Amino acid sequence: MPDANHPVTQQQLQEALNSFAVDITAAVRAEVKTEVKAGVAEVKAGIAEVKAEIAEVKAEIAEVKAEIAEVKAEIKAAEERSQEFARGIETNLLTSFHGHARAQTARLHTLDIVAHEHGIRLAAIEERLLNLESRRQ
Repeated sequence: MPDANHPVTQQQLQEALNSFAVDITAAVRAEVKTEVKAGVAEVKAGIAEVKAEIAEVKAEIAEVKAEIAEVKAEIKAAEERSQEFARGIETNLLTSFHGHARAQTARLHTLDIVAHEHGIRLAAIEERLLNLESRRQ
């Protein structure tokens, strides 16, 4: 190493510069390596967070699918109940109409019989009237 009385040579300066460059390069590499490791750790943590969020979203999707299936089942059950209710109403209406038709048929039959009997009586009256008229002449 030079002292105050001896000047530094160019070779000594070159060696000092090379030594300094190696030290700086090593320090920069160490710092970059540390920063890269920290960056990788942050990225890995970010990936883990995203994976956790994806898992949550998948769970929510599964819940929604289950709710949709439940709603579909409820709609189908309501539809079946409605169809059964409509069939019951239809059966009741047909039964009522059948009973009403039977009563109307009986009334019409009775009217036919009465009309026939009136026809017979009218024919008998006309025959008597004809007999009476023929006796007068």
